[in-house]
Amino acid sequence: MQSLTSVTMKGEINQSDGSVMEIDLSMSTDGECRGTIVFDGAGVRFIQVDGSAYMQADDAFWSEQSGGDGAAINDLLADRWARMPSEQGMGEMCDLNAFLEDLDEDGDDKEPQVSEGEKIDGKATVKLTTVENDETTNAYIADYDDAYILRMVKEDGDEPGQIDFTDFNKKFDIKAPSEDESVDFEALQQQ
Repeated sequence: MQSLTSVTMKGEINQSDGSVMEIDLSMSTDGECRGTIVFDGAGVRFIQVDGSAYMQADDAFWSEQSGGDGAAINDLLADRWARMPSEQGMGEMCDLNAFLEDLDEDGDDKEPQVSEGEKIDGKATVKLTTVENDETTNAYIADYDDAYILRMVKEDGDEPGQIDFTDFNKKFDIKAPSEDESVDFEALQQQ
């Protein structure tokens, strides 16, 4: 996977508190990304490009993040994107290089069990299974030259779920919203 320049990840992860996180994220090695995340019904759309992050969220998300009135925040935004420095936005979530490094680190501890995997989108796979601390992780790797992970499934443990990977090395057309479509979120909060 180290040769990747971009990828899309889609799936669901059950959180340790019983909530469900749904993710649909396209990201690249240059730190650009776009996607949606829904945390137990509270959703946010985001873009990160050119050193800035942009977010549009529902009232429930803003309420959860601010501890205040999410509807009031959306009234202030008036259908515009909240603009902030990328470090305050999605941060490492948009960094494909950091994600790939995390994958490498996660795989250092134990040698996986290798078996024939299921077909994913018509592609044959090899299944790599690791068990650690009562958590089973199955990685389904494409069984062809570009051996990318097509699916990861975590069973048991604190955060079971499934993430599918697509759009390998695809050029994403990620553009920042215009000045009229966005507002400096920090300045808005000081009003």
